[in-house]
Order: sequence, then C-alpha cells, then structure tokens
Amino acid sequence: MIFWEISRPLFLVTFLFSAIMEMGPAKGVASPKEGDWMKFSTIFDLKEKRSEGQRMKALQEAKKLSTHLAKQFPYERAYLFGSVLKKGRFTRHSDIDMVIKGLDGSLFLKAYAFLLGEGNFSVDLKPWELLDEDTRKKVEEEGVVLHRSSCRKI
Repeated sequence: MIFWEISRPLFLVTFLFSAIMEMGPAKGVASPKEGDWMKFSTIFDLKEKRSEGQRMKALQEAKKLSTHLAKQFPYERAYLFGSVLKKGRFTRHSDIDMVIKGLDGSLFLKAYAFLLGEGNFSVDLKPWELLDEDTRKKVEEEGVVLHRSSCRKI
C-alpha cells in the first residue's frame, strides 16, 4: 500500500506523458524542427558567456575590495575561494567568498560591513582564525591570495 502511495504520482505523470506523445502536436502547434536545437544551443551558449562575464567582474571586484579593505583595516592576508574561481560554477546568485587572516577580531564586523557597502556583489567574509583545520587547508590549496600585507609582524 505504501509503495502505491509513493509511486502513484510517478505512474500518473508517466501515463500522461505517454498519452501526449502518442497524440502528437496539437492542431495549430508546429512540431519541433531540426533548427530548434540550434536555437536552444545558442541560448545556452549566450547564458554561459554572460555567466563567465559576471565571474570576471566578480574577480576584478574582489581584487579591488581587498585593496580598499587593506587601506581601512590592517590585516595580514586575504584569500579568494569558491565558485568565483571555477569556470562554469559562478551564477547570478553566487557571492564572492573571501577569508581574511590577521584582522583584529574587534574590527571584523566593521570590515564586513565595509565590503558589503563598497561592492556590487554579495560578499561572504570569513575570519581565518575561526576556520577549522580542514577548511584552512582547502583555502590554502584551492584559494587565491588577493592581498598580502607588505609589513611583517614582529
């Protein structure tokens, strides 16, 4: 009985789909032509190009933000990681993932607010000091250093 309750919606969808396919196109509705796939492919390509353009803009903005942040707040290093570094993974819903190392903890929220106010993209800022060891390793291996402090800590 439980199986039937779970599978009944799937059965109905499959049945309706089969019936529609047997009927063919409705009167007045053209059936798909060979060139329609090319139109879809072109739309898909345009969407990929637009997404890649957004990713490039996000990369440029991340670099700019890290530089502006360093002028306002002293920190040791800023990393960029996540979908912005991976071609084909950045979407219009993506954000800029950054990790900041060596920022005074009392300044973190001010620095985060500064980034959110300065940029056109949403930013997800994480303090290095609060990351677990696995995440730190992943950031060091897969991330990119955006900014490195020119002065050494003594």
